[in-house]
Amino acid sequence: MEVTKAKGLDFFTRDWVYKAGGYDEDGQPNYVTVWQVFAEATSGRRWVLDTFGSDDKDRAARFVKRVSDLVDKEGSEGLTADHWSSTDPRYGSDAYCDFEAEEIAPVVAALSSGRLNEADVPEAIASYF
Repeated sequence: MEVTKAKGLDFFTRDWVYKAGGYDEDGQPNYVTVWQVFAEATSGRRWVLDTFGSDDKDRAARFVKRVSDLVDKEGSEGLTADHWSSTDPRYGSDAYCDFEAEEIAPVVAALSSGRLNEADVPEAIASYF
């Protein structure tokens, strides 16, 4: 399902800390925090906005407010589907249960039967192991 067809969207930010490369003056790796914008449907399905990332939490919160106001005014159809990517559903939600049954269970069965190598597990599913 595309984000433009989702019902009851709620928007929020989430921080992502990653190793940015290089080292600080103490020889420790440099880490960077980036704030991303997420949309979540009432079913628990989630999308991440590909065209936004900021190291400023307040800027991200302002952006969430703008997107939320847009959807309040125009509905989810006001969003541009090409800018959003599906991501992990909310744990325990209907979308999570569907994802587990439709996506994870077949991979587990293929792994345990030897029809699939661990290295060939799709990245979106590998993170659940």
